[in-house]
Order: sequence, then C-alpha cells, then structure tokens
Amino acid sequence: MKKQVNKNFVLSLTLIAVSVVVSLMGLKLLDFFNPGEKEFLFYILTGLGFVVWGVVIIFMLIIPVISVGLIFIFSLIARIVYKDTPKRILAYRILMGFSFVGQISMFFVSWMLLLCGGWGSIVGLLISVYIFWAIFQGIRGTYTQRVTSNKENNREDINNGTNDNK
Repeated sequence: MKKQVNKNFVLSLTLIAVSVVVSLMGLKLLDFFNPGEKEFLFYILTGLGFVVWGVVIIFMLIIPVISVGLIFIFSLIARIVYKDTPKRILAYRILMGFSFVGQISMFFVSWMLLLCGGWGSIVGLLISVYIFWAIFQGIRGTYTQRVTSNKENNREDINNGTNDNK
C-alpha cells in the first residue's frame, strides 16, 4: 500500500525529469525551424515565422512547464494526504487523477519530438514509450486494489468468513 504510493511518487518525479529533456529538445526544435539571417525578416513578416515559432513554443515550452507544475504539486499533495483510511485513499486517487492529466499531456507533447528528425526522433520515441509505461504503471497502481485500506480488507474478510483474527 504505502509502497505503491511511494512508487507513484517516484514515477511522477521521473516524469518531471523527462519533461526537462522534452523542453530542451524543444529548444533544439526551434533551431531546426530557424531560417538563415537573410531570410529571417521575410520569414517573420510573412506570418509563417510567428505561426511556427508560436506552435513550437506553446507545445515544447509552455505546456511542459504547466504539466510539470500539475504533476509535481498534485503528486506531492497526494503523497502527503495518503493515509490508510477509505476517505484518504479516495482523496489520494482524486489528486493523482489530476497528476495523471499532466502526465498525459506530457505524453502528447513528447510526440512532437518525432519532428526533430534523426536521433531526436529516436529519443522522442523512447521518451514517449517511457512516459506511456510510467502512466500505465501509475494508473494501474492507483485505481486498482494495490492502494486499499487495511480496514476495508478486514471488513471484506470478516464478511467472507476468512478473517485470520477470529
């Protein structure tokens, strides 16, 4: 029970580290779309420069920063709130749900790394696979019986006649 909560918190922290890598690669992606110095004025004045740079900045810098905030704040609060009682477990699951929203947005942002080309695309694919795996492990651990109350388990055992404390 507490082991799964700690595992979810560590997975959230690793996803924060991965989002830093995604943001750094997003800056590299900005260099990819950067035209030469002579064409820069024409590029910006035609409007294409604003669109491309705006999309890249939003998807590779702003959304990851917001996602990191969601992931960290809600994971930390959920870790602090967790206690082995039914109401606290419900609160933990709700808070982790908000953290998973940030993690899922990071998953979609990491797909943008596939545009980098070359090794950047391979790194983006590996990051996407890792983020998917971490989200799957976290959701599986949070919303299944891995995080349950001992009191709930004891009540179920008493009702089934399998309580060892009889």
